Order: sequence, then structure tokens, then C-alpha cells
Amino acid sequence: MRIRAIFVQLMVWAGALGLLNVAIVRLTANSLPRQVLRAIAESANVTDLFVGNSVMVAALDRAAFEAARPGTRALNVAVGSTSPVEHDLFVHRALRLAPQRVYYAFFDSQLTRPVPSRWRDLSGTRAMVYYVDRERAIRLMGRDGPSAWQVRLTSWLPMVVERATLWAAVERARRRLAGFGAPPQEVGRFGRTADFAGLEDDPDVFRQYCADVVAHRTPLLAAVRDLFETVRDARAELIVIEAPMTSSHRRRFYDTPEWEAYRAYVRSETERFGGRFVDASDWMVDAAFEDAVHLSAAGATTFTTRLALRLARS
Repeated sequence: MRIRAIFVQLMVWAGALGLLNVAIVRLTANSLPRQVLRAIAESANVTDLFVGNSVMVAALDRAAFEAARPGTRALNVAVGSTSPVEHDLFVHRALRLAPQRVYYAFFDSQLTRPVPSRWRDLSGTRAMVYYVDRERAIRLMGRDGPSAWQVRLTSWLPMVVERATLWAAVERARRRLAGFGAPPQEVGRFGRTADFAGLEDDPDVFRQYCADVVAHRTPLLAAVRDLFETVRDARAELIVIEAPMTSSHRRRFYDTPEWEAYRAYVRSETERFGGRFVDASDWMVDAAFEDAVHLSAAGATTFTTRLALRLARS
């Protein structure tokens, strides 16, 4: 009798977990990566494809680009809080749209600095590695043996894959409650403006890192190399953009011999893969930014128009 009771309890718990996972799948059907995947699946062929993290999300005004370059059709598959691993997965999926040009925006040492890819790192928008070309993601992250199987097994459990999506709702509610009676905080399209002010490295550490990359000829990340090779093999033009940054950021991090050497190294690596390098870091005035790293909507229109016209002339 005891065994039967235990069996019934196990079946009840299994059923409850099954229903919970089904509910989570439905709740996360409109997560940002899935919205982009649907946009790719539903899109007609494009001429210009844009990829990157939230810096590219903020910087591109698709309507302004198409107006500045008549006859083009643009698609932005950039998603915030993503790494080069996820960018490469999006490019592989979007190349079915036969773009003539692929634009990849970066800032700081994003193209060479190792990407944390532990279990706790693969959440939120980065959780797409569990359901978009999982095996490619495993390879790009350098996972093998038990750690590779951890990714494979986790991919079958939506409640684990989407854990950050659920906690995000809790965090939003917590912040609303914490804000009662407090002065309102400035909020932009990508969250609280203050949250982006503390993302920068220590300037001295950053300078040393850039110097080490150049001195040791540190290769681009595996995901970046794969992205560049994939675009080249698809016979599309690769355009790597050093994203616009505020004057404060440029003064602290870019106005140094180490960054000049790092930029030259990234440029040479881009050209080695047949790409074109565009330094747009000083294109925009500070008033065009809505926080420490993201252009405002008006800034995006100005930047996009300038980018389109410059490339059309070259």
C-alpha cells in the first residue's frame, strides 16, 4: 500500500511539472529571441542584415536606412544582453534571406574577450543557445564531455531554460514596490539609465588587456571567426562597425595608444576575412545618447542615415 501511495504521489508531481513546463513554454513564446526568430522566418529576402547586442538594437533606424538607400530592405536581428555566440546563431539562421551585406556592431573588447558560458550565464536572452542550433552553440562555447551534456539535458526542461524570464517578472514587481515613495528614476528603452553607468572596466585594466591582445596576437573569439567565415562563404559583404560611444567613454578608454593598436588589430583581422571596418565611435555627440551606451531614437535616425550614405558612397 505504501508503494502504491508513493507511486501516486510521483505521478501527481510528474503531471504537475509537466503542466508547469507547458505553461512556461506558452508564457515565453514572445521572448525577444523567439520574436527575432519569427521575424526571420516570416521575412522576405533582405539586402541588409544587422546583428549585435543592444547597442545595435538602439543604433539602427530601419526606416531611415531604407530611405537613405532606396531599393534596400533591412532587417535587424540584434538582441540585448547577448554575446557573439548568439549573434553567430542568428546570422546562420538569417542568411537564408540572402542578404548582400551583413553589419556587425561591437564596442570595447567584445570581439576577443572570452564569453562566460557557465550554466548560470546561459539565462535570459542567452538561453536561446538551448533551442537555436544547440550543437553549434556547444561547439562555439567550447563545451565538451559532461558540460556539453549539461546543455543538452537542460534544453529539455523549459522551466530551467527560461528561469531568468520568470524571475525578471518578479524583479520588475520588486522594483515597482521599492519605488513607492522614492524619487522617480530615469528609465530608457533598455531599463534604468543608471544601470548602464557601471558597466565599464577599470581604465588601467582595459588598457593592459588591449595591449596583451595585440602583443600575443590573441585570435578573435571562435564565434566571431565563425560569423565572419559564414558571411564570407555566403558571398555577402561583411561590415564591422565600432559602435558610437559617448565622449566620456572615448576619453577614458579609446584615447590611448593601447586602444589604437587594438583597433588596428581588429581592423586587420576583419580585412583578413574579407570584411570592411568602419570606425563610428566618434560620430555622435553626447546629446544623442539616452544612457551611457545606447543611442536615443533620434540619435539612431541620425547615425543610421550617416552610415547608409557613407557606405553608399564608398
